[in-house]
Amino acid sequence: MARVLIGAAHTLENPGEVYGDLREADLTRKILTKTLPHLARLNIQYKDVPLDLPLTDRISWINNSGFSKDSGDIFVEIHVNDGGKTGVESWFRGNSTVDNDSQRLAESVLKHLCTKTGFINNGARSEYDHEMTSLLILNQTNTISTAIEILYIDNPSDIVILKDDSRLENIGKALAESIDEYLKEVKANPQANNKIIPSKKPAFDPFGTMTNNDPFGFNSGSALPSPTYNPQPSTFVPKNTVGGSNPPMPMDREQRKAVIKATYLKILGREPTTQEMNTNLNTAVTEADLTKKLLDGDEFKKMVEKAQKFDGMETEIKRLRSELDSSKQTALDAERTTQNMASAQKFKDEEIKKLSTLLAQKGVIPKGQSVDTLNNGKKEKNQPSSAILPPKRGGIVDLLIKIFKI
Repeated sequence: MARVLIGAAHTLENPGEVYGDLREADLTRKILTKTLPHLARLNIQYKDVPLDLPLTDRISWINNSGFSKDSGDIFVEIHVNDGGKTGVESWFRGNSTVDNDSQRLAESVLKHLCTKTGFINNGARSEYDHEMTSLLILNQTNTISTAIEILYIDNPSDIVILKDDSRLENIGKALAESIDEYLKEVKANPQANNKIIPSKKPAFDPFGTMTNNDPFGFNSGSALPSPTYNPQPSTFVPKNTVGGSNPPMPMDREQRKAVIKATYLKILGREPTTQEMNTNLNTAVTEADLTKKLLDGDEFKKMVEKAQKFDGMETEIKRLRSELDSSKQTALDAERTTQNMASAQKFKDEEIKKLSTLLAQKGVIPKGQSVDTLNNGKKEKNQPSSAILPPKRGGIVDLLIKIFKI
């Protein structure tokens, strides 16, 4: 009997799509939690993938679980879509072929889930039609794998459902029963053929047999799906690679979100809004194109203008600071000069006071009179000329002469 691996996409650190107060990682966990009891009720042998494993660790865990394609084991990863539409879609590994077991799983689970829930069936699609051109969770796992996108996180009607715990319970029940329907179908008719689903993108050509110079092996001509080849991106070497080296492994959604976030921080100094993130993800913009887009945008131009104005203001501020420093130094010098003059005046007053006391003791000046007041008053008519200092000499000098003669 085939076994089932089932997991919730994304992690709390990289929560996938975010819209308002909803995060994809939280929703996929809720749906997974609602699904597991019903898998047990249906006697399906299953394991749930541990939560919060980064993509590469998640793939490693799956590949080390003992579940494999050779045993008919399957892996279903739960996602929530974005883009404003409604309904459910699924993704399968490789091109659409009559014997693509991943396609059969994706179509079967999708069909039964939509029948049981009444949701719109948006179809099963090849990973090569995805904006990232390749889904590692499908082509790097050694089980029969599919990713199923249940409703849209940014559709008002779907939001009502995603916030309703009882309706999530119904989704979990329907998903478990849809997986059970697939297992029964494969057991009853293991060799059933798929219908070819026309690709929306050029055919994938891993060995570079088409005449083009596309390093990722895409032909710019008509779509020619391969009927037998299920590609393993980790093992093939494209012939048309520029410089003869392997192309970079396509990034998963979480990795692309990290690149978009880093580019916004580098160019604009901020993280992208939810709308900006979704727009760039949905248009599959490259890092180089996004960088150019941001550099050419009005926001960056305004930042440059502000920076230029700031540079001018900074120059003016430096000039004013220089003038302020000069003024402070002048004020400091004036304060020191004033302090020195005050100290000199104080010293002078003390010396005159001492001299006055001495002269009064010698009887040269009347007691209580100060030296600096001599000759300030008018001379009395009968005052002896010797009582005052001769006008031709300095008062203090003559006083000193008189003192030394005494």
